[in-house]
Amino acid sequence: MSFIERVLGRAKEQGGAEYPARRRIVRRPSEAQSQVVARNFTRIALDPEVVGANNVLLKANDEMAVRAYKVARTRLLKRMAANNWQTVAITSAAPGDGKSLTAINLSLALALNTGTRVFLVDVDLQRPAIARYLGLTKSPDLGDYLAGEARLEQ
Repeated sequence: MSFIERVLGRAKEQGGAEYPARRRIVRRPSEAQSQVVARNFTRIALDPEVVGANNVLLKANDEMAVRAYKVARTRLLKRMAANNWQTVAITSAAPGDGKSLTAINLSLALALNTGTRVFLVDVDLQRPAIARYLGLTKSPDLGDYLAGEARLEQ
């Protein structure tokens, strides 16, 4: 008999339920949050060869890496819910630390979670890399939008 089976047996003998009831935390959105209307953006097609070569875990064979990002996603979602956060930034002190790849793979893991909307923005104005990792052609980047040279409809 395993440790867990013994503990469950003891709890049952003491009159406890076989599985304890979970507390559910209900948060009501603020007035500003309830007025936000989600916008549908154009879907893009990714080249599986390019994303695979760049270690993007779209359909990865490395089950351990996929699992690690799912664990990170779950922990992040719990922390976000506990603090009522709706935005996440991935940053580091030096170039080449893996910010872009981490942001992409974490975004993919978050997008797999039902009811979670993900909007990935590469705010590295000096060395933007998200589009390159995903094999996307040059399109307006954040700098173009900030300079007024592009609009969201593009």
